[in-house]
Amino acid sequence: CVHLRQAVHNYPWPASANEPIMNVTKRCTVCARFRAYEVDDVYCVVCGHESLEGECACGRRYDYLRDDDDNVTLHCPRCGKVLRGRQKEYDA
Repeated sequence: CVHLRQAVHNYPWPASANEPIMNVTKRCTVCARFRAYEVDDVYCVVCGHESLEGECACGRRYDYLRDDDDNVTLHCPRCGKVLRGRQKEYDA
């Protein structure tokens, strides 16, 4: 009985529902939407493409974004790259 209890204790059980899930903000390179995803997620929940990125090309993570930033023009605070919306000089 003691050996069985020890074997059950050492078994690699799946993660508990009580363990926190690590969420990160990712951007879809197809539809340019920002959402919170789990670290291992690769598909966009909006358009379904396998095109999520967790940081800008310069290496700046998207953790500074808020939920209401989805409908405004956004730029990376480190390199100035347009992340959402269009630059004024390209508008017709």
